[in-house]
Amino acid sequence: MGFEFIQKLEQKQVLSQQQIYSLNILAMNGYELQKFLIEEEMENPFLSVKANREIVTYDGDVNLQHLAVRKTRYETEEEVSSIDNVTEGTGSLQEFLLSQADLMNMDEKRISLLSYIIDLLDDNGYLRFSEEEISRLTGVSSREVSVCIGIVKNLEPPGIGAFDLRECLELQLRKKGAYDNIYGEILKEHLEDLAAGKHSKLARCLHLPLTDVQRRVKEIKSLSPKPLNGTGFGGRQNQYLIPDLLFSCENGAWSVSLTGQNQIRIGISREYESLLERYANGEVYEYYQDKKKSVLFLKRCIEKRNRTLLEISRYILSFQMDYFERRGGLKALTEKQIADALSIHPSTVSRAVKGKYVQYPFGAAPLKQFLAPPFAAKSRETADASKGDVESLLRGIIKKENRQKPCSDQELAEQLKEKGICISRRTVAAYRAQLNIGNAQNRKLEYMEWKE
Repeated sequence: MGFEFIQKLEQKQVLSQQQIYSLNILAMNGYELQKFLIEEEMENPFLSVKANREIVTYDGDVNLQHLAVRKTRYETEEEVSSIDNVTEGTGSLQEFLLSQADLMNMDEKRISLLSYIIDLLDDNGYLRFSEEEISRLTGVSSREVSVCIGIVKNLEPPGIGAFDLRECLELQLRKKGAYDNIYGEILKEHLEDLAAGKHSKLARCLHLPLTDVQRRVKEIKSLSPKPLNGTGFGGRQNQYLIPDLLFSCENGAWSVSLTGQNQIRIGISREYESLLERYANGEVYEYYQDKKKSVLFLKRCIEKRNRTLLEISRYILSFQMDYFERRGGLKALTEKQIADALSIHPSTVSRAVKGKYVQYPFGAAPLKQFLAPPFAAKSRETADASKGDVESLLRGIIKKENRQKPCSDQELAEQLKEKGICISRRTVAAYRAQLNIGNAQNRKLEYMEWKE
């Protein structure tokens, strides 16, 4: 057995550290990008970040609306798009609390402020914002804010709207009519001793019999440290996602734009840039120059990310225009198609659409949702069939079937094949289930029950 050397020439693409860095930034959504830049700003003194944080402001003339996209399971009804789920921040907890308030005797400004304060409650039902902070955010007087916070604290469950654990327990004791100065002293001065079970120490400090202290401790321990526990709202509500992109239509003209959290301006800190002039040479100068170059490169990466994201989004909007104008369903579209059209690599498209959400006039969805792979087809006419096309055809076949002898999944697959769509019986069953359509036996039973 001999050894031999073979010389071979091959072409291989190797990504540099800078390219990897740039691609990682492209893959970030708006929230991840802001978080990343905050960390970078702490490490690089030359970096200055100015982010548009889209703070919700208060307008006394109109009800507050919070731009938020709710993650929900996809609907499957024909008339409801699987991705048309946008909420205005009126979750079930807000409805529950507002239903208890005497709204009939409130003006619209107070109702709006009350809704805003309820939206600030955390998962446990605590209000971690002070009156001054809420007043500054909304532009409403501290007195009016105090009144609305008081209204929230008087609602059920007891303890809702408290700033911390001590206040939460105090509110619950007051609701029971049990609160007095001794309870107040325990909560303000001896909460740690209570938690540690130091009953004897409490009795000495309060000058009370041990049995009286134990009774009060038992009462406090019967309270809930988390007001929303056991209410069905704890943990709590819907998960909200802020869109990265907006598809909007005005006077028939469509446009694509980045949301505020993606419109981040970065630059070089003037304070540290002046240091470069002091140190014209030496190691300090080289260090500052490296940091400055890092900021400039980061700025180029973010600008490139935004350009790429907008180009891809514009192409998707244009390609799926029938869907957005409600003239039809989604068409088959792949990452490679987009890459070929824009002369970029498919992996770039994959990174760009990853984790990005888009809001449009009648809904919101992941950007990737608008990419639908084509199905195997018998002819060129059906080569661009998408998932939506298959579901539409399947729904149409079932609608026209003989109700007394519904088609089996295999028969449905054969009829789809005749129309140019080649999918298996199991795939048909999966799509049928997604459309909330029963199997042949169930459909027959439903028809018989309806006939009776």
